[in-house]
Amino acid sequence: MLIRIATKCPGVAVTERRLVLRQVKVYGRLADESGRCVEVIPPDPWAADPGAMAD
Repeated sequence: MLIRIATKCPGVAVTERRLVLRQVKVYGRLADESGRCVEVIPPDPWAADPGAMAD
């Protein structure tokens, strides 16, 4: 994978790598400083501006 990235994007440098044994779904979750989920915000796929947050 790193060879493919280096070939397609020669200006990109990999600065860190991690081995993940179990990937947990985190989409729509707010985490605290220790990485624990503190709140879940369901994504709205029909939102006009996906980057905007509701008041």
